[in-house]
Amino acid sequence: MKKLPLFLSASLAFFAACGKGDAPGTPAVVPANVASGDHDHGEAKPIGSMTVGAYSFAVVQLGDVKAGAEAVFELEFAKDAKVPPLARAWLGVESGQGSMKVRFGKEGDHGLHAHVPVPATLPADGKLWIEVEADGATARAATAWK
Repeated sequence: MKKLPLFLSASLAFFAACGKGDAPGTPAVVPANVASGDHDHGEAKPIGSMTVGAYSFAVVQLGDVKAGAEAVFELEFAKDAKVPPLARAWLGVESGQGSMKVRFGKEGDHGLHAHVPVPATLPADGKLWIEVEADGATARAATAWK
């Protein structure tokens, strides 16, 4: 049996720790304020409502945003609202320069969840950017985090 390189094993363990039953290649997800084993995202901090393209949702930050670490955000949609097929997030400037964009994973029927890498140096005017792709169009908007 072949052994996986250490970095690949660590990456797989990270995603496995956050969710279960996800399809291969789908980011793992955990509901807000729920610890998965010993994996707790921290206190839920509602940021507010946003509309990006044709989608409206509430943004919730779980835990703190610390330079060089990872921040966790959730998008909560109304029960009867549609959820976008593709949404991404990053912390920083609109262009994404110096940041890593990550894809939100589906959480339940009405939510999305993402672990967003925080740049080691955050620009003074940095924000949480959320980008939605649907029906051949891309829209984005930003908000401050807590």
